[in-house]
Amino acid sequence: MDEFEVNNAIKLIYSFIWNDFCDWYVEMIKNRLYADDEEIKSAVLTRAISIFEDALKMLHPFMPFITEELWQLMDERKDGESISTSTYPAVDEKLIKDSADEEMDFVKDIITAIRNIRGEMNIAPSKKVNAMIKSSSVKDHQIEYIKKLAKVEELNVDANIQKPKASASAVLSGVEIFIPLEGLIDLEVEKQKIQKEISRLEGSLAGIDKKLSNEKFVANASPEVVEKERAKQKDWLDNIAKLKEILNNLI
Repeated sequence: MDEFEVNNAIKLIYSFIWNDFCDWYVEMIKNRLYADDEEIKSAVLTRAISIFEDALKMLHPFMPFITEELWQLMDERKDGESISTSTYPAVDEKLIKDSADEEMDFVKDIITAIRNIRGEMNIAPSKKVNAMIKSSSVKDHQIEYIKKLAKVEELNVDANIQKPKASASAVLSGVEIFIPLEGLIDLEVEKQKIQKEISRLEGSLAGIDKKLSNEKFVANASPEVVEKERAKQKDWLDNIAKLKEILNNLI
């Protein structure tokens, strides 16, 4: 804002509201919001509302009317009081903790990896899975967040876990994740579907390989066209490698 980089400023605010606040923070506090302890519920709700109010203030220079309306509805306001004359959020360096950021990134990476496996294996969003995490770094208080946000029924965490047969997997820094697939999906149908897609991509890739190995095509086509074909070739090679890895996990 000091440098008048309006585009970068609004991108940061957008990312904070949609990704950090809505996608992660609000979802992670729901367990405590539904808890029986009224004091905990009140503290969590008060903090969430305070964060949202600060977000409205940051957004106000870019969306003045809707932010004013929401701010007025959030609390009793005096006559003539406006979000435009309220105190803009200030940084408090004492509240910034690198260790908390690192822990949050670690938990998010695990949740995202499980979600990606679910998507790759076409597991219905409503269906819960069992998961295993080979690690000594996952803490007890992180487990409930992982189970809730990744739709996991049973989560087994142990540094000595071995990968079970017919399971999908993901590897993070110092962590391996396994999801047993038997009973979740029809393994034979899924294998056939993946093999069919591999064959389709290999057929398309053969056409591009032939085109790019043709000296006349490379010499006469514009550099943009050649580069586009090479990018397509790389994407399809990556997709085939990924599908083969998934297929191997089903065995």
